Amino acid sequence: MKVPTLEEVAAYVQTRAIQIDPEAFIDFYQSKGWLVGRTKMVDWQAAVRTWEKRNKPKSSTRHTALIDDLTDTSWAR
Repeated sequence: MKVPTLEEVAAYVQTRAIQIDPEAFIDFYQSKGWLVGRTKMVDWQAAVRTWEKRNKPKSSTRHTALIDDLTDTSWAR
């Protein structure tokens, strides 16, 4: 794999319209020698997509269901 430049990562992040800091991405993997665990990274775009998935807000379905349960007054009718 050819190590991406900051400009390449920034352009890829922009095309995906995501909130990832390209410089932090580069710095993180540069500090690890572009390894994922003990294996050389094969696809940096896939690593960006993984960061994207990890940075998405968690679904609040459980929280919303809990609030609905607590505010349910149908039993009082």
